[in-house]
Amino acid sequence: MTAIGQRRGAASSQEEIWRARDYAEREEGVDRPDYLEGLRRIGIRAGNALLDVGCGPGGFCRLAGEAGATVTGLDASPSMLEVARERVPAARFDAGDMQHLLYDKDSFDVVTLFNCLQFCSEPLAALTEARRVAKPGATVFVVVFGREDHVELTAKFHALARASCRRSRPARRARWRCRGRACSTRWLSAAA
Repeated sequence: MTAIGQRRGAASSQEEIWRARDYAEREEGVDRPDYLEGLRRIGIRAGNALLDVGCGPGGFCRLAGEAGATVTGLDASPSMLEVARERVPAARFDAGDMQHLLYDKDSFDVVTLFNCLQFCSEPLAALTEARRVAKPGATVFVVVFGREDHVELTAKFHALARASCRRSRPARRARWRCRGRACSTRWLSAAA
């Protein structure tokens, strides 16, 4: 009985890895335009310390690394992280929860959250954590699925960004940017 249970666990793990590989192939075609736009908007420079929260199989991490960033990816899925490590061996990948980031305060020049925040049970906690690990003046760049007028997080994001800026000003703390998949409008730039 134990051997069967172990086999099931191994098969389940292999299935998860294959699903992660399938997702990685899909990601290349579907998410790449968002990643390229993110690179353009963020303006990553060589040596920038970048955290990609919800990195999945590492598609954005690879592009950011090619642009010269020192990349750290975080995801809750061990199978996604396994694929990410294979695809982007120069990056660091950690397992973790976006609501409780395991990094020190003021650690990153750029923090990105591509298409993951809408799956978070407490998106405000995740955004607060992103802000915490971002250095003063850092960019926190968020992309969520859907049109901006249909994205429930829009109002929450605006409220958090405004509150975050009030708490951390007058010194410029972080630039907040967010957009829906079909809408390239910058939701808020606190630096403006």
